[in-house]
Amino acid sequence: MFRFLSAILMLSALLAWPVFAQVGPGMPEWLPEVQVDIADHFTDGNSIPEVVFTCLIRSSDLQFRRTGDGPAMLKADRDRDGNTPVYSALYEISLEIFQDERPVVSRYGRWHAGAEAYRETNRRDDLRWHRFEMDLEPGEYHWWVEFQDLNTRRSRRLEGNFTVDSPPDGWNLSRLWRSVQADSTTASPLDLEPIGPDELDEEHNQFSVYYQVLTDRDRTLTLDSRIEDRRGKARHEKSVQRSYGSGVSHNQFRIPLDKLGAGEYRLVLSLSDSTHTLTRSVDFNVRWRNVPQTVDDLESAIAQLRYIAPRKELKLIQNARPPHNQTLFDRFWQRYDPDPESEENELKREYYERVGISNNSFSWARFPGWKSDRGRVYILYGEPSVRERFESTFDQPALERWVYHESDRSFVFVDEYGFGEFRLVPDAQLSH
Repeated sequence: MFRFLSAILMLSALLAWPVFAQVGPGMPEWLPEVQVDIADHFTDGNSIPEVVFTCLIRSSDLQFRRTGDGPAMLKADRDRDGNTPVYSALYEISLEIFQDERPVVSRYGRWHAGAEAYRETNRRDDLRWHRFEMDLEPGEYHWWVEFQDLNTRRSRRLEGNFTVDSPPDGWNLSRLWRSVQADSTTASPLDLEPIGPDELDEEHNQFSVYYQVLTDRDRTLTLDSRIEDRRGKARHEKSVQRSYGSGVSHNQFRIPLDKLGAGEYRLVLSLSDSTHTLTRSVDFNVRWRNVPQTVDDLESAIAQLRYIAPRKELKLIQNARPPHNQTLFDRFWQRYDPDPESEENELKREYYERVGISNNSFSWARFPGWKSDRGRVYILYGEPSVRERFESTFDQPALERWVYHESDRSFVFVDEYGFGEFRLVPDAQLSH
């Protein structure tokens, strides 16, 4: 229990000090995670909608470099002169669209992202999105999108196929747009801030899928909706008659996330008259409630408590079945909320942000970074005031030395076998 309380107090004290780092040598290889959504919307009464490609990328998938002076070494938030380090990322996105192997659209853009602190560079909730709009005739198309990080020259390419439908006479249905905004009277879906398929959790309670219907006159159409899980099992099914006025109507389909639970889902909307049916679909994932986005699932979040939770309590939570394990997990963090009046538990957020940074920085082979010695120290103590890296020589393995001025501690890690597995040297917690 003393170990547990000490860890909690240590983390609480460190909340007052920003966690900062710099991209240093020996970091693991990474590939950016890029999401591409294809939607469309009606403009100027055209029966063929304008196609919109939306490319989404998180700050945590960009490679930031320090833009200030000095060597590329880890420093605290503010140096001795009171200056704030600045980190910068530069990337570009290319889009190519083909029909019958003939290029019909080519788009390109370059963007800069800045951050005043290293922790901001690892934010998974900072979603950057870029849109490319175009007019296309009905037909079958092939596309590819290439993202390139200009700081590392690493790139990722996605590709696929899509169809621009020939609409039935007199009406048409747009593709579906994801958004957590609740204004259904918007003049255009382009006014909505998009949300990625992995950005939802049960705390949203509900989110909306937006769509447009274009009609040449007042019409009554049948709207069929179905939500299915990844096994194809229906979790919701409904059929209603809807009246649509002449022109473009803006509509939303609200999805109650708290009634679905965590998992992967697909919403399928079909609109039909007596002779034609148009079907649109969109995928979305619901994350565990109160589990930060740096954690893949509740089971992982519970396992990652092992550095601060008493063994008996941790075992109790791990052995509990859903949804009781969620209740015990929430109860654990409620006891150590530094500000119960605030909406967010800052201590929990800080803890799992450090878990995420550890996974990004200290993983090797298939071993997650949070389980490594460097990850354990980083999670408990945060970013060191000074981090020194010494490369291997003929008679000495590579090592790192972390110094914490505030707590008067230092740690030495050695890559004894040269595989990137830095182990904490016993009795290396030296006074400074």
